[in-house]
Amino acid sequence: PPALDYRTPDYAANAARCMDLYGAKRRAEAKYAEALERAAAFRESLRQGDQEPVLLGLHPGSVWGTKRWLPSGFAEIARRAAARGAHVLVFAGPGEEGVARDVIALSELKGNPLLHDLSCALTLPELAAYLRMLNCYVSNDSGPMHLAWAQHTPVTALFGPTVRELGFFPRGDSAKVFEVSLECRP
Repeated sequence: PPALDYRTPDYAANAARCMDLYGAKRRAEAKYAEALERAAAFRESLRQGDQEPVLLGLHPGSVWGTKRWLPSGFAEIARRAAARGAHVLVFAGPGEEGVARDVIALSELKGNPLLHDLSCALTLPELAAYLRMLNCYVSNDSGPMHLAWAQHTPVTALFGPTVRELGFFPRGDSAKVFEVSLECRP
């Protein structure tokens, strides 16, 4: 690699080339493009004639147990959505499989073709692509909630101990944050 001199105008570009940031970006973009194709194929597989499927995503997990809404609440949302013909996609990352199983069991939708358990089944680019195609995403305060918001997916965020005043919440007309004021919250 060429010697880097931070005083030259092309220092940042040369540094990026040396670290292969351009190649890494291209590889990431290619993986995301492939993930978008897989997500589109999944959505197309759910189509009924000319009818676009309605897709609701649920993410009942969070790294912190204190940030998790009860599985019974997510199960009730899943039941109601499926009763109206929506496809319900349940997302969960590593360590969240148990809460996803609880939601599915409580929803009584196991085996129903409108329920799709995607727990630990997606890579990060695939998760972003699947979140992008949803009509609505209901989630606890979690990393995937922020990813869905970044994909311009309508987000309904359920906040427990986190408060909006900390600055980390989805914004805009397509985002709703539900929270309850409690003495124990910051």
